[in-house]
Amino acid sequence: MPGKVAASILSADHAYLADQIKLVEQHVELIHIDCMDAHFVPV
Repeated sequence: MPGKVAASILSADHAYLADQIKLVEQHVELIHIDCMDAHFVPV
């Protein structure tokens, strides 16, 4: 099975998240979203 490269939005400006996703969505097959809860992932 071939691997996939996903665009990550971790470094995106979350104040403009929807706009930044729109900028890349036509160029990528999938977008990776990290959900951090401050319990399993430190802040």
